[in-house]
Amino acid sequence: MSKVERQLGQMLVDRRLLTKDALETHLAQAETSNTPLAQVLVAEGTVREADILAAVAERIDVPYAPLQVAKGSDMIDAQAVGAVDRELAEQLDALPLRIENGSLLVAVADPFNQDKKALLEKASGMPVVLALAPGSAIIERIGEIYETYESLPDDAKETKGSVDAKAVLAEAEALKDNEERPHINDLLEVLLERGGSDLHLTAGSPPQVRVNGSLKALDQFPMMKPAMLRSMIYEILTARQQEQLEETRELDCSH
Repeated sequence: MSKVERQLGQMLVDRRLLTKDALETHLAQAETSNTPLAQVLVAEGTVREADILAAVAERIDVPYAPLQVAKGSDMIDAQAVGAVDRELAEQLDALPLRIENGSLLVAVADPFNQDKKALLEKASGMPVVLALAPGSAIIERIGEIYETYESLPDDAKETKGSVDAKAVLAEAEALKDNEERPHINDLLEVLLERGGSDLHLTAGSPPQVRVNGSLKALDQFPMMKPAMLRSMIYEILTARQQEQLEETRELDCSH
């Protein structure tokens, strides 16, 4: 049981969402099953995910966005929603909520993601504040919010900035690919576990390992894309090695 798990539990006790006895019971259950405490609490129906996130947001000092179900055009901030293209919102799993003090408040599951924040600021042309929200709720609400926005009369919609939307989307896709890509050490560990001799990385297919002369796909990892491969390889190279690879298109090195 980690110190962080107990701190989370104590926060919930302080908020009267959990009794001390229940905390000890669930901590023991989490340790026995090697499952995060939050996951145990939600699975058992003891504490709602929204209540856990609210406690975490308070602890890490970021805004919390509960994303209550709201219906009707009067329940959305047209200026906020119009500042971010729907495709970009879906790509980043980010839901624009409202304008507060000249800043765009956006619900995300990872409020410390500075790359995501920078892209949203570039797209909207205004400062962005990231608020913590349940990831599943964000995905569900994006469709609802944008469908409501798109049903508004043209004079009620806010004009988006002049930024190149395609360029921002390309950056967002690269960011998502980078977040999804495995570290090369993860692949090497699987290679060793399976007694393989070679690791094959090719754009357009998942990683593969050679075991007893045969290639086996590692389907638990995503399909490799050019940007993912470049990022994965360059991460373990020095600047000089990167230059040499660019110049000669081949490189012998150790890791």
